Amino acid sequence: MKSLSTKTQILILTLALVSLSLGFFIVLTVFQINDQLHDDMERRAISLISVLAINVGPRIEIEDTAYLNDIVIGAFEDEDIIGICICGEDDKEIFFHSKVDYLDDLDVYCPAIDTLIINHINDMVIVSKPIKYEGEFVGDIWLAISEISVASRVKSSIAYLLGLSILVLLAVFAAGNLIASRIVKPIKIFENAAKRIQDGGRECSIDISPLNKDFIPLGLAFNKMSLGLECAFDELKASHQNLEAQVEIRTSELQKELSERKKVEEQKRQRLERGQNQRIAISRLISDERVINGNFDSAIESIVEIVAEALNVERVSIWMFDEENTQMQCIDLFEVSNLKHSQGTVLKISDFPKYFAAINNERILACNNAQTDPRTSEFTESYLVPLEISSMLDTSFQVSGKLLGVICAEHTGEPREWKDDEIAFIDEISGQLAQVYSNTERKRSEKVRSALFKISEASNASKSVEELLKIIHITLETFIDASNFYVALYNPDTKLYTFPYCVDEYEDIDFSPAELRKSLTDYVRRTGESLLVDERYHDKLVQRNEVELVGTPSPIWLGVPLKTAQGVIGVAVVQNYHDANVYSLDDLQLLSSMSNYLAMAIDRKQMINQKLSLQDELERAQRMESLGILAGGVAHDLNNMLGPLVGYPELILMKLPKDSPIRKQVQRIGRSAKDAADVIQDLLTLARRGRYEMEPTNLVEVIESYLDSPSYRKLSEERPEIKLNCDFKDRYLFINGSSPHLSKVVMNLIVNASDAIPASGTLNISVSQKSIDKLFGGYEKVEPGEYVILRVRDSGTGINPEDLDKIFEPYFSKKIMGSSGSGLGLSVVYGIVKDHHGYYDIFSTRGKGTEFVLYFKAIEKPMETIINTRDEIGGQETILIVDDAPEQRDIASEFLTNLGYKVATVDNGHKAIDHLSKNKADLVIMDMIMEKDFDGLETYREILKIHPGQKAVVVSGFSATERVDEMLSLGAGSYVKKPFTFGVLSKAIREELDRKSHIKTPVT
Repeated sequence: MKSLSTKTQILILTLALVSLSLGFFIVLTVFQINDQLHDDMERRAISLISVLAINVGPRIEIEDTAYLNDIVIGAFEDEDIIGICICGEDDKEIFFHSKVDYLDDLDVYCPAIDTLIINHINDMVIVSKPIKYEGEFVGDIWLAISEISVASRVKSSIAYLLGLSILVLLAVFAAGNLIASRIVKPIKIFENAAKRIQDGGRECSIDISPLNKDFIPLGLAFNKMSLGLECAFDELKASHQNLEAQVEIRTSELQKELSERKKVEEQKRQRLERGQNQRIAISRLISDERVINGNFDSAIESIVEIVAEALNVERVSIWMFDEENTQMQCIDLFEVSNLKHSQGTVLKISDFPKYFAAINNERILACNNAQTDPRTSEFTESYLVPLEISSMLDTSFQVSGKLLGVICAEHTGEPREWKDDEIAFIDEISGQLAQVYSNTERKRSEKVRSALFKISEASNASKSVEELLKIIHITLETFIDASNFYVALYNPDTKLYTFPYCVDEYEDIDFSPAELRKSLTDYVRRTGESLLVDERYHDKLVQRNEVELVGTPSPIWLGVPLKTAQGVIGVAVVQNYHDANVYSLDDLQLLSSMSNYLAMAIDRKQMINQKLSLQDELERAQRMESLGILAGGVAHDLNNMLGPLVGYPELILMKLPKDSPIRKQVQRIGRSAKDAADVIQDLLTLARRGRYEMEPTNLVEVIESYLDSPSYRKLSEERPEIKLNCDFKDRYLFINGSSPHLSKVVMNLIVNASDAIPASGTLNISVSQKSIDKLFGGYEKVEPGEYVILRVRDSGTGINPEDLDKIFEPYFSKKIMGSSGSGLGLSVVYGIVKDHHGYYDIFSTRGKGTEFVLYFKAIEKPMETIINTRDEIGGQETILIVDDAPEQRDIASEFLTNLGYKVATVDNGHKAIDHLSKNKADLVIMDMIMEKDFDGLETYREILKIHPGQKAVVVSGFSATERVDEMLSLGAGSYVKKPFTFGVLSKAIREELDRKSHIKTPVT
C-alpha cells in the first residue's frame, strides 16, 4: 500500500470507502424495502382474514357450505391469495382450497386460542385466526398469501441499486482522481452527503459550487444518484399507498357484496320460513276436526289460533255483520300473550264509515301503519293506541256474494310491512272461513228443517200447548243446550206473561202469570229482536235502565221473540247457569230462524185449543143447563116428597112425651130428611134456581162461623195432621151475599183441600181487599174496582192439568168412590160464585198443591141495626094454603092449626081465586109450581085483582128466581124453600102478618 502513489492510495481508499458506503447503503435499503413490503403484506393478510372470519362465522354455525364456497371463491379473485382453509370447532376441516399443490402437504393449523398467528413459510405469509360468532368459538381459518411478488420487487430494487452503485463507483472512481488532488473539501462534502445517505435522509444531493472542476462531475453524479434514490423512495411509497388503497377498496367491495348477499339470503330464508309456517297452518286447518265437522262456532277458535301462530301477531279476531249490515260484532278474539278468547264487542258502521267503505271496496286491507293509514285511522284513539296496535291485516269473507264478516290480524310494537305471501295467506284463510260458514249453514238448515218438521207434526198431533212445547223442548235439545228453557206468552189485555212450559234446574216452576217489567224477557218482546246476553252485556243494559234482574242470574242468556201476523205473542228462552260460552251467535241465529215457526205452531195450537175450549165450554154449559133442568125437576119432586118427612117428625115430637122411647128414632128421621133436603138444595144451587137472600155480609165472619161449626170440628178431629193457617189482617171485609151459601162455599173448599192432602200438610186461608182490573191468572176480564179476595191454598197433590177444566162438573171426581162427599162440592162452589157475580182463579202444581182464589165485589161496611124479634109465632088469623101436593097441604094445615090459625086448603090457583072471591084470608101460603101455564105468580096476579094488597108467603121446592122476584115485587112478603121446618115457616108467617099493609098496583 505504501508503495502505491498517494493518488492511487487516495483513489483506492476513496473507492474502498465509497464501495463500503454504497454496499452498506444498498444492504440497508434492501432490508428496509423488504421489511416494508413484508409489513404491508402482513397487514393485507390480517385485513382479509378478519373480513373472512366475520362473514363465515354465522354460516359455520348453520353449516351453510354453499355460502362459504361463494365467499371463498370471491376472495380468490385476489391473485396473491393462494390458499384458504376453514375448520370447525372440533378442528374438522370444513373447507379447503389452494392454487398450489405444495399447500396440501403443509402442516398448518390454527390453535383454538383467542389470538392471531402470522408465519412466513416458503415465500408465503400464512395467517391463522380463530372464528367467533356471538362471542362463542365456532372454528378456525388460515389464509396463505404468496410473497413472490414481494421478492420480485425487492430483486428489482436491488438490481436497480446495484446498477446505480456501479454508476456511483464509476463516478467516485472518476472523482477519485479529483479527490486525490482536491482531497479536503470535496471529500468532506461527499462524506457529509454519504453520512446523510447513511442516516436514511432523502435530501442527499450536494452543493457542487464549492467543488473544483474535478469534483463537480462527481458532485453531479452524486446528486443524480441522490435524486434516483429519492425517486425510488417516492415510487416505493406511491406503490405502498396504491396497494393500501386497492386493499381498502377491495375490502369495502367485499363487505358490501357480502352484506347484500347476506340480506338477500336472509330475506329468502324468512320467505321460506313463512311459507313453511303457512303451509303447516293450512294443513292443520283442513285437518282440524272442528273445521271438518262444519261447526262454525268451534272452528273459529281453531282458525284464530292457527292464524295468530302463522302470522306471528298478538291478536286475531273474527267479526260478523248483522242482518241489516248496520254493525258487526266480534264473535271471537284470541290474544296470544295471555292465551285468552273473548267476544261481544260491537262496531257500528255509522261510527267508522271510512273503514267499512274500504273493507267493502278493497276486501283486503294491508295497513303497515294502521294508526296513520286513512282506512283505519278512525280506530286510533279508541282502539289502536290503548292496545298498542301498530299494523293491521284485515280481509272480508263472503258467501254467494254476501258480505258476512271480517277476519283481522293485529300486530303490536313497531309498525310492520305485510309481505305478499302473508296477504295471500290471510286471503286463503278467509276462503276457508267462508267454506266452514257455508257448511255450518247447510247443516243448520238441515237441522232446522228436521226440527220444524217434528214441530209441525207435533202441532197437529199434540193435545195441548203444553204438550206441543214439551216436544219443542225435546227437539231443541238435539242441537242446543236447553237444560233451562221456558216459553213466556204475553197477554196484551192483562199485560201479564203466562208460562205454559218451563224447565229450570234451580227455580221452582211457577205457572202463575206475572208482569216481568224490565226483565230480559220483556225487553226481547218490546224490541222484537233476538238477544244473546252475557254478564257484561247484561250490566250495560242495567246501566242504561233497560232491564232489571229477575230470578236467578245466569252468565249466559238467549231469548228470541215469537212473532205472528198479530205481533209478538211471547218469548222463547234458553239459559245456562254454569258455562258462559255455551251459546254463540250461531245458536242465536239458529233459534231466531226457528222462532217464527215456533210462534205459528204455538199460535195455531192456541187457536185450536181456544176453539176446543169454547166448544167444551158450550158443551159444558149445555150439560150444566141440562143437568140444571133435570136437577130442578128432581128437586121439585123430591122437595114435595121430603116435605112430610121433614114436617111430620116435628109434629110427632110435639105430641110425644119427652120420655117416649121412639122419640130418638123420630129425631133421626127428621135429621135424615134435613140432610136429604141439603143435597136437594145443592141441586138447586147447581141449577142456579135457588133463592138467595142477599145482604151485607162480612166474609171473615162467614169463615170463622164455619170454622167454629160442629162440621169443621169433626173434620179437624179426623185430620189433626193438617195445620190450618188463617190470615185475616182486616176483619171487616163486606160483600153483598148470602151467608148460608157463602158458608157452603167455604166448607166445600176446605173439605176439598183437606181431601187433597194425603198425609200431613198445611191449609192456608186468607181474606184481603184489593183494587184490581184483572185477575191474577189473567184469563178473564173483570169489572175494575174493589174486590174482597178469598184464598184457600193446600199443600196437597195438586190437580192434573188435563183435569182442571172438569173439576166444576157435577160428580166429576178423582177420589176413591165412597171416600167423601156427593161429588157436587166444587159444582156448588161454581154456582154460588156465579150467583154472587164473582170470579175465580185456580193455580195448581202437581206434587205442590192447589190454590183457589175467589173474587167478590166489595161494599162499604154497613151501619149496625137492631133487629126486633118476637117470641110468639102462633096466632088466630085465617090462612089459605095453595099447593098441588096433598101431603104438603095436610102437614102444613095440621101444623098451623096447632098454632091456633084458621086454615083452608086448595090444590091449584084457579080454586084459590074461586075461594077468595067468596071468602077472605089474612094470608095466602102459595106454591110456585102448580098447573101448567098458571103457576103461583099468575095466581097471585089474579088474587091482587080481587084483593089488592093481599099478603102472601111463597113456598116452593123449585122456582125460577126471576118469577119469585117478580112475585115479591108485587107484594108477597117472603120466600120459604121446601122442605121447610115449622120454625122457619111459622116465623115467615108471623112476620108477614105483622107487616103493615102496602097496596101495590097489580101488574097485568
